[in-house]
Amino acid sequence: MLTRTLFKTKLHSNLLQTPFKSMASIADIKNLRSSTGSPIGECKNALEKFKGDFEKAKEWLREQGVAYADKRTERSTAQGQIGMKVVNDNQTALMIEINCETDFVAKTDMFKDGVKTYLDTLAKVEGLEISLSEKDSEEAKEKFLSYSLQSSLDPDAQSMTGSEGLTYLIAKTRENCNIGSIFRKTAREDQKWGNYLHGSQAADLCKTGSLVLMNSTNSKVDLSALANTIAMHVVAMKPTFISQSEADESEEKVSKDQILLNQELICPQNTDNLTVKAWIQKQEESHGAKITIEEFNIFSCS
Repeated sequence: MLTRTLFKTKLHSNLLQTPFKSMASIADIKNLRSSTGSPIGECKNALEKFKGDFEKAKEWLREQGVAYADKRTERSTAQGQIGMKVVNDNQTALMIEINCETDFVAKTDMFKDGVKTYLDTLAKVEGLEISLSEKDSEEAKEKFLSYSLQSSLDPDAQSMTGSEGLTYLIAKTRENCNIGSIFRKTAREDQKWGNYLHGSQAADLCKTGSLVLMNSTNSKVDLSALANTIAMHVVAMKPTFISQSEADESEEKVSKDQILLNQELICPQNTDNLTVKAWIQKQEESHGAKITIEEFNIFSCS
């Protein structure tokens, strides 16, 4: 009899405590989930921890997200998106590759919007030049990450640096995210950039893309259109050098079909099956001007 009484007393005590652990309503959990992007289970636990105080639960989840991000930074990042475009009347070429762990996350709107924000920030940074040789350098990445993003990724923060933005992406996607490569170069007045984005799933985003720089002695030549054509070819054929002389200077042994000017131009309008060199010569004759390919870059993200 005494045992039954003690059991009832303990059960009654537990039932009285239950409401304090169930203060998280479904509506509050959904709102917290929508506001923070945290998993439903974590949102429920946070609301219960702070007895339904939405703001305290939200701040705690943010802190947990930052701590979680710190633990993910060593994980491999083999997927991602490339952000690429040319701006300032095709004078400035921009490319940023942001990596994550899985293709699933790379395809989410949150991740793609983040890449676009970094690309827009790269476009607005005045005086920053990052060459092809520096595109993978940690110094170039750290310098860029110190700038404030064009717009905050966190709706609750008025502003954030590039570094803080990566921490936010890690916390929200639950995957490690980092900058793989970054490139920004401004052309001379007689030059124009062109680009091509292959497999693009959204504006200015792709998995593989190219940037091509061309120049002409005639300012009336639509260099950007020509460069765009060459850029598409470059992605398809993946040449190693522009010309044989460039290959000879590098002392790297390559076959003739790895030289851009020697390749047959991959272009629907190339009905005569001209090589890139012959096609450019045809453009020169048509415009009465000297036209040259100055540089090409191929970027790829798994």
